[in-house]
Amino acid sequence: MNLQRKLELVLPGKSPDEILKSHEVNKYDHSVVLWKIENTQRGYTITHKLKPLDKDNTKESTKSKTQHFPRNDTVRLIDLNIRELIILSPAVPRLANLQRLYIQFNKLKTLPLELFRLTGLQELRLNSNQLTTIPPHVGLLTSLQRLDVRSNKLTSIPQQIGLCIKCHVLDLRNNRLKVLPAEVQNLTKLRELMVDGNPLDHVAGIDDRQRENDNDADNTLGMERHNTAANEDDNSNDTVIKAYNKNTKVMSLTDICTQIVGSVLHNKGPHAYCKYCRHQSDFEADENCLMAVLPHRILERLTLPAGHPPKRCSGCVSPLFHDALKHLIHVNFCKRSLPIEYKFCSHGCMQRTLRQTEEVSIR
Repeated sequence: MNLQRKLELVLPGKSPDEILKSHEVNKYDHSVVLWKIENTQRGYTITHKLKPLDKDNTKESTKSKTQHFPRNDTVRLIDLNIRELIILSPAVPRLANLQRLYIQFNKLKTLPLELFRLTGLQELRLNSNQLTTIPPHVGLLTSLQRLDVRSNKLTSIPQQIGLCIKCHVLDLRNNRLKVLPAEVQNLTKLRELMVDGNPLDHVAGIDDRQRENDNDADNTLGMERHNTAANEDDNSNDTVIKAYNKNTKVMSLTDICTQIVGSVLHNKGPHAYCKYCRHQSDFEADENCLMAVLPHRILERLTLPAGHPPKRCSGCVSPLFHDALKHLIHVNFCKRSLPIEYKFCSHGCMQRTLRQTEEVSIR
């Protein structure tokens, strides 16, 4: 008698197999661990952990089951009431050949950061979960061709989505998105962008009557950009701009200082101007170091993330160390008008970018 059969006899109640194949799984806190024994093994291994949700049920213990997926490129975990997905760091190199992960119709609220280290992923389906954010680590998935996150609770999409340059299907339907990041326009291979079911038409600061009269010369910025792409190929993602400047803020002195210092130190290194610690690679230095005299409120914003691509200015693409300058623009992208949010490092960069965009649109 194998170990799994012994466990089923010892643990009271239904067996893990019976639970996973029926609606009984909804009565359990279900977490799964994705792993692989060795690189030569074909397929992947899933360990299911089932803990009763009924706290009064003291008779039933936590159950576990290990299941093998024979395909070397696909894992399907659909409609299993999964509340947590676990991928341990040592398992990441062994999962390098995984191309498709289907984990829809579950109850995931967060995603493991190790998921975004699986850079071979081409298709990721996370629809019908309870996700509220997508980590900026999504920018590491440079092979991703299809991302499906519809029917979640997303309120924003990270700038780093623009690094998934091979993506040709992006499904964002039925979330809580009010704007999309400007970097989504970097997805030049995008064939399908689905955004229905989001409050994109009710963005604060954009009046419906104003949108109807967006050809009027007295709109918010006094800017009009005419649709010159009418004769272009229907599959073109050429953008047509109509701008509404009601979200732009004024940069504080701290924002200005942080951006200037951050840009210089990012290009030349944190100790480029230090006499004694010029060759140091971190921010730890003696009292003569420039880093020792900077205010803490600036220092804490200077460190760029190590695990994922940093935020960048929508204009000059330099690292962004503040969120003060946001500019909302309506753009015709993928055959529909969308509210696109630009983030800029400075007022000068914002003005140059909008001027260039206007000139390109007029041509």
